[in-house]
Amino acid sequence: MYVENQPAFLNAAVLAITEMSPRALLDTLKELERQLGRERRQVNGPREIDLDLIAYGCLSYSFVDGKQVKLVVPHPRVVERRFVLQPLADVAPNFLLPRIGIVKMLLDQTEQQRESVKRLEHALLPVPSFE
Repeated sequence: MYVENQPAFLNAAVLAITEMSPRALLDTLKELERQLGRERRQVNGPREIDLDLIAYGCLSYSFVDGKQVKLVVPHPRVVERRFVLQPLADVAPNFLLPRIGIVKMLLDQTEQQRESVKRLEHALLPVPSFE
């Protein structure tokens, strides 16, 4: 979204249980991006990998460092992104995003994006080992 001239990409959703705080989890995700070779370029443009924290259970949370917003969960733009909602609906269609709504109902509201999101039953993404 927002940058139209870019290659197709794979999106996936993962449900997990953690004892990490939302900030610690986000820091871990960003470190994984760095280890996988993510380079900062154009905002919303093509990238090697992008790991986002979409929700954190039933928590509605934000963290601001100085004047910069570092983290908001649920992710504030999830409602406009079918490419995020579709994989999330595949694993948790009845999940309630606090203050936003139920995933499958939000997905219905992005019907106009249906053609731009292709669902793959079996997609493999090679990930290097970090042993």
